[in-house]
Amino acid sequence: DKRKKGKKEEKKIKSQRVPNAKSGYEETGEIVECSDTQQLFKVLMNKTDLRGGLYGFHNFYKMELIKRKDTDLFILFTNWGRIGDSHGEFQV
Repeated sequence: DKRKKGKKEEKKIKSQRVPNAKSGYEETGEIVECSDTQQLFKVLMNKTDLRGGLYGFHNFYKMELIKRKDTDLFILFTNWGRIGDSHGEFQV
């Protein structure tokens, strides 16, 4: 049971290192990890503006620092939009 749990956790960690599919680096890159803390350089932020009426105005903003596997090239991927929007906007 411990092996299964360990493999499941390892698979989860590996999947968290895969860049967003919209970046174009899903297969050829991986999200950078801090060597001291082992934290990934990716963030998801939410913004709610209550002046947006009864239901508010809800936005998201994502950033990932991606390193290409075959080079020392680093890419900052950003993705933003309204919460509930299927894609939003993005920039590599």
